[in-house]
Parts: sequence; C-alpha cells; structure tokens
Amino acid sequence: MRFKNSAAMFFLSIFMSAAFCQSNENNIKFFIKGNISDKITALKNASGRETAVLAVKTVDFILQNLEDTGFDDRDMNNLAITGILALPANIVNTDNTILTKLYKLFELSQDSTIKIAVLEKIVLFQETKPSAESVNVLNNFLSESIEKKQSGDVQKNAVISLGKIGNGQSFSILYDCLQTECFSPYSKEILEALGNLADKSLSEILQILSSTTIDRITEIFDLIKNNSKISASFKAEIAENILSEAINNTEENENPEVQKLEFDAFCIIVESNWTRASSLINSYFMTSKTAFESSKMKDSQFVKIIEGVSQLATAEVSQVLTNYLTELNKQTEKGGKVSETIILALVKSLGELGNKNAFDQLLLATYLDYPQAVIAEARISLTKLKWEN
Repeated sequence: MRFKNSAAMFFLSIFMSAAFCQSNENNIKFFIKGNISDKITALKNASGRETAVLAVKTVDFILQNLEDTGFDDRDMNNLAITGILALPANIVNTDNTILTKLYKLFELSQDSTIKIAVLEKIVLFQETKPSAESVNVLNNFLSESIEKKQSGDVQKNAVISLGKIGNGQSFSILYDCLQTECFSPYSKEILEALGNLADKSLSEILQILSSTTIDRITEIFDLIKNNSKISASFKAEIAENILSEAINNTEENENPEVQKLEFDAFCIIVESNWTRASSLINSYFMTSKTAFESSKMKDSQFVKIIEGVSQLATAEVSQVLTNYLTELNKQTEKGGKVSETIILALVKSLGELGNKNAFDQLLLATYLDYPQAVIAEARISLTKLKWEN
C-alpha cells in the first residue's frame, strides 16, 4: 500500500512539473504572440524566473518600437511601466545589458511615470551591483535640467535617487540645484540628499565653502552637524575649515551671523576634541577676546569660549589662557576693573588644564584685589596643577 502511495506521489509530481513548464511556456508564447493588453496580462501572471524573462522582453519590445509608436501611446507606456516594475533586483547579475537598456529608455521616453520607474530600478540595482555609470546618468540628467531650467516630478525623484547612490560630483550638482529657482519646491529633498552625501564629498564641500555666502555656509553646516550618520572627525574637519574662512574674512568679523557661525564651528571642534585645530582655536580665542573687549560680544558667550578652549587641553591652549590671565592681573594691579565672570572662568579653566606654567599668575591672583570667589577658585586651581613632566 505504501509503495502504491509513493508511486502515485511520484507520478503526480512529474505531472505537476510538466504542467508548470507547459504553463510557463504557454505564458511566454502568449506574451510573444499577443497584443499589448495580452503582454501586460502575461507579465502580471508570470512568476519566478519567467517574470525576469518577460520583463526583459518587455523592455526590448518597447525600445524596438518606441520611435514608431510615438512617445505618448498610453498602451505602450503602460506596458513599459509594467515591465520595468517587474524587473527583479538580481537581474543585473545575469544580464549585463539591462542597465544600458534602462538608460536608453530613460533618455527616449517622455512619460514621467516611466522615467520615475527607471530611477527606482536604478537605485535598486545599485544595491545589488554598484554602477558608476548609473550615477553619471543621474548627474548628467540633473545638470541638463539646471541648464534648461526644467523641474518636475522626474527631477524631484532624481534628487532623491542621487541622495541614495550619488558621489561627490552629485553633491556639487545638488548644491547647484539648491541655488536654482525652479528647484525651490524641492529644497527639502535637496537638503536631505546633500546631507546623505556629505561624508563622501569633502573636497566638493570645501570648494563650495570657499566661494559662497554666509547663509549658504550656515545651511550646509547645519546639514552636516545635525546628521547623525556623519562621523565626528568629518564634522570637525568641516568646522575647522569654516572657522578658518570666517576668521580670515576680517570684514565680516563683527557680523552677528558670522559670529554665530564661528561659535557653532568652534563648538563642533571642541566636542570632537579636534586638537589638530589648536592653533586655529587660539586665533579664534584672540579674535573673540578682541570682540569682547570692544563690547561686541557678551560675557556669557566669551565665558563659553574660555571653557571650550580649555577642553582641548593642549600646551598651546594653556599658554594662551595663561597669557590672558597675565593681562588681567596687570590690569587689576593698576586699579582697573575686570569682569568677575571672565576671571572666574579663566582661573577655573587653568586649574582644569593643570599646566604648571600657570602657577605664577594663579598665585598672583590670590594676592590681588579680586572678589573672594575668584581668589578661592585660584587657590583651588593651584592645587590641581601637575608638576610631573
């Protein structure tokens, strides 16, 4: 009895396999011999490997007949969309020509839905098998759109696509989009794409920062510093360049927007412990000191800068702060008045740094006519100095 059941199952499986093969074969024949509607039906009924075969045949059929049928034939467009969407992600591993065919279809078709479907597949295929040519096609398309001042749903989707697969050149092109009026409805998408590409676009970003307005620099920096996907070191390198550009632009040093940008860049450098920029930070401290002494900066802001500078904990920073304490001590000895909040932050920071070279000036501060809180803090800082080499 068991033998009969096994035999029955064996013959049933052979029958079903043969039926499945015949069904697949009939479906492919139905596609080849049928009209546009039949081809769409065959595609929708396909499954497994047959789907890939028919999807590729669809793309071939569309390319062969597109110029003859025209670019606004609804039936052909529907077939094209169905075929493109049916292409499986792994088709690029077995068909080396499919991407080239899609590029051609993207170029020839005037239907937005077809173009958007192609863009979606390009992004999908990029995950399976990266292609530099795919990125170039999108870069060129957006560059031409900027030149022709053309924008729409296709351009919007191209922006989003480049945000996923783009390169450094894409960053520059997207930045140009941001400055092109016809792309203004897509500013949100452009900014998001720029943020996604930032960490692979260092040279392009630095070039932009050296040749654009304070508003644009702030906009780009906000993108970078608020992006959790970007490394701290990359943010610090961008911040270093921004701070350097801002400090060297002496004509804008008193501009409140520039001061805010400088401070934001300074904070990123400090948070990242980017000691490579210690010389630049010292320059920033001196610039800020000048602004504070000319009443162009509030006490509270300058205190934050003193505290931030000390966090870098380099010998160079310690010397700069010690020199400043020397100035304030001389000023106090001559009967001058200094800000209690500033001198308090200064002596506390020198204690945190612990450099023994500050000893003489901290000791002197305990004998001068400073408020008791300052004297007490100076004494505490003296106990924190490190005397070992």
